[in-house]
Amino acid sequence: FLICSLSFITFSVEKDLPQNRLQLSFTLVLTAVAFKSVVNQSLPRISYLTYMDKYLLTSMIMMSAICTWHGIVTTIKTDRPSLDYIEHIVLGALGVIYLVYNVGFCIMIYLFPCRKRRIMAQKDREHYKV
Repeated sequence: FLICSLSFITFSVEKDLPQNRLQLSFTLVLTAVAFKSVVNQSLPRISYLTYMDKYLLTSMIMMSAICTWHGIVTTIKTDRPSLDYIEHIVLGALGVIYLVYNVGFCIMIYLFPCRKRRIMAQKDREHYKV
């Protein structure tokens, strides 16, 4: 979450310096890839995607979208105020999408896997009472 959240900071770099924006964005993407690799080494190998894998892949897609925007913003030929307005809209849209995804993901984790754990804990308590 923190690595992907930092990718929104790249919008604070001037639009006239796309190389700096892209350098920061790609560094964060590579950091996320390295983090995914370290996490995968410490978990057992399974043939399906875990919740962690899904979250990390979605975060990398979000960071790739931000990298893509930083590449596109240099090709837009318009006056500075219009470009600033467009960039604020893109930043707001990507931020809202990311926030909604994280809230939805937390709710999903609470409802499904945590519910199964609560049910198993309840069954354990009932079993040990007997």
